[in-house]
Amino acid sequence: EDPVDFAKEHIDRIGSFHMKDASSLSPLKNTEVGRGVLDMRGIVKVGLKAGITWYIVEQEQSQLPIFESIKISQKNLRALIHGEIGKG
Repeated sequence: EDPVDFAKEHIDRIGSFHMKDASSLSPLKNTEVGRGVLDMRGIVKVGLKAGITWYIVEQEQSQLPIFESIKISQKNLRALIHGEIGKG
């Protein structure tokens, strides 16, 4: 199921978003938030419209050193929330 459609359908039950992105879905390969194929902009847009204020970067694996990866995800997530970058 499309994450944006899922969020729209269940937004009344969502209190926060745990943000995670992937450079590939098959096979699944994690990447920094905003660098992958998932519609992060669309997900954030749904959340902002509903008044969601908590967006948590969920970092499991990375090709980069972990703190570098987290820093990139944090920067990209802030840019998404402020409308500075688009999809993927």
